[in-house]
Amino acid sequence: MLLVQPKGEVADPDAFIKELEEKMDELKGVKQAWENGLIAKPEARLVDEVVEKRTMSGKIRYAIYEDVYFQEA
Repeated sequence: MLLVQPKGEVADPDAFIKELEEKMDELKGVKQAWENGLIAKPEARLVDEVVEKRTMSGKIRYAIYEDVYFQEA
């Protein structure tokens, strides 16, 4: 899931999210990975604020894995 904090007002949030998801599909390997069941279908959401999570050494974590995604199939 891609959390997006837009700069300024978004006129049509649904169209904006659809465009983001289409752009993610264009990324090399992403569409193929979700079509083959290697990853979940990418989803974008607009948020008011993206809260930075940091590692123990203080680096920003760009990929955050939630426990809910690690359930057995």
